Order: sequence, then C-alpha cells, then structure tokens
Amino acid sequence: MNTMWKNAFVLAIVCTVAALSLAVVNQLTAERIEERLIAEREEALQAVFAEAEKFESIDISPELAERLEELEDFVVIDIYTAYLTEEQLGFVFQTRSAGYGGEIILMIGFSTERDQVVGLRVLEHSETPGLGASIEEPGFLEQFVGRSSADPVAVTRDIEALTGATISSRAVAAACRGVTRIIEEVSGS
Repeated sequence: MNTMWKNAFVLAIVCTVAALSLAVVNQLTAERIEERLIAEREEALQAVFAEAEKFESIDISPELAERLEELEDFVVIDIYTAYLTEEQLGFVFQTRSAGYGGEIILMIGFSTERDQVVGLRVLEHSETPGLGASIEEPGFLEQFVGRSSADPVAVTRDIEALTGATISSRAVAAACRGVTRIIEEVSGS
C-alpha cells in the first residue's frame, strides 16, 4: 500500500513538471508561431495576386454572410481586398471545399478589373499522395487562371481532371466556380 502512494506521488510530480514545461514552451513559441502564420498568409496573398501591393481583410456584411451560408460546394473563410497603392484591383478569397481525403483550403485571387481569376494556391489538404495531392501542381492550377464569372469552370468540360483524382479536381473547381459566382455581391458590399 505504501508503494502505491509513493508511485502516485512520483507520477503526480512528473505530470506537474511536464505540464509546466509544456506551458513554458507554449508561452515562448506562441508569438513566433503567430508571426509565421501571418507571414505565410501574406506570402499566399501575394502569390495569388502578384500585382497587388497590400491586402485588407473585409468585414463581411450580414447580407453577404447570409448569402455565403447558402453556398453548397464550398465555404468562404476570409475575403481580402487587393490594392495597388490606393486603387482596388480585386479580391482574394480563402475557401474550403470537400476533397477526397478531407478539406482543401485554397486561396483564390480574382481581378475585378479584368473579371477573371488571377491566381490560385492550395494552402492545406489531406489528399492522396501521387493522386489528389497533385492539386498543388502548377499545371493543374493554371487551368483556372483567366476564368471569368461567365465561365462554367466544369471538370472534364473546361478543366482537365487529375487522373485518379476526380473528386479532388472537382473540389478545386467548385471553389473557383463559387468565387466567380459571388464576385459581384462581394464587389458591391
């Protein structure tokens, strides 16, 4: 019985030390992690809208939020306005759609001046390596650049699906198509 209490006491001390160590490490790294996330977001914004010099997050109006909730194929996570000095060039959408292996998080740049997609970047995915993971390949993503709000952006008709990864291809196409469909509402908000 005495040994059991001794073991419990030692275990309690080990757990306390481990918990305190994790708290200290979290405190020391939280700021650096946040800085890195901001840098990654800025890099992705610049990658999908190279012409822009600055980006500002949009506060989504209740009317637009209601419209965005009605979308079926994808979800808008964030919207940023892209500027060259003070001139508004268009928008960047961070979206989420359902792929084969889970959610696909994309950033899509759309020029309102040219009425077309100007860039795409896959931020996160859990697609199958060698198949669905090919959604990150420039050759696949370039098919979406230049698509306007009038384009259907349909897989097999407008977009060549990745071999063995039709669901992943359709998920990217759905997000791109969705952005081109809601651009007028976002521009007017």
